Amino acid sequence: MSEKSQKLEQTFERLLQAAQSRGELPSFSQRARSIIVSLTEGDEDNDTQLVQAILSDATLTQRVLRLANSAMYAMFGGQVSTVSRAVQVLGLHAVAHLALGLKMLDAITAEAQGQQETYLALQDSVAAGYIGREIASLSAPLKDSEVASVCAILHSLGRVLVSLYLTKEYQNIQRKQSEGVALSEACESVLGGSYTDLAWRMAQHWGMPPNIVASLSPEDAANGHTQWLRQVARSATEFSQA
Repeated sequence: MSEKSQKLEQTFERLLQAAQSRGELPSFSQRARSIIVSLTEGDEDNDTQLVQAILSDATLTQRVLRLANSAMYAMFGGQVSTVSRAVQVLGLHAVAHLALGLKMLDAITAEAQGQQETYLALQDSVAAGYIGREIASLSAPLKDSEVASVCAILHSLGRVLVSLYLTKEYQNIQRKQSEGVALSEACESVLGGSYTDLAWRMAQHWGMPPNIVASLSPEDAANGHTQWLRQVARSATEFSQA
């Protein structure tokens, strides 16, 4: 293992330790598991587990229904008033990725109370998710738009988690940037790698669906669809930061 890789692994271990000492985003860890399972093991004909996972969270239910009735999905016609109907109209995977993205953002927002830097980073993550969905919707099926949204959110997650759990390192990176150092160089100097490298490791640690994990990998994807997700997520992240 190279010195750079070793430093990055050490940074990730410290990130995990800091997250675990504060509960490791407990609301995400507990409530999103069944959603992840529905993405990795479920199919369009077996959506009971996903529906129950969403219905167990009243706020998530309301937000899924609100988004299912938004302008983006108006093409389907008729009001979506139940989660089961949302799954029928939008598809299991679209609803699952939508719910997963919302749970991630909710969990991080709850952890980030009072931490202004994390809120600012989180705003970029939310914007990236929205932009990723919009970019993908121009040329891809509906379910891929939600996958792209989650990938874009996770692409920014490394920055959010470092600002939340490794405050000194985050401030050091910001200081270097203010001195004219490029973000990539500053991250490599302080963390041993990029924010996305850390997000990739965290996605693996959380057991995220393989296509999402692969879209964050530092290695080029052999699968064309995964490579497309990766490019959309990168573009959305760059747009959100701009």
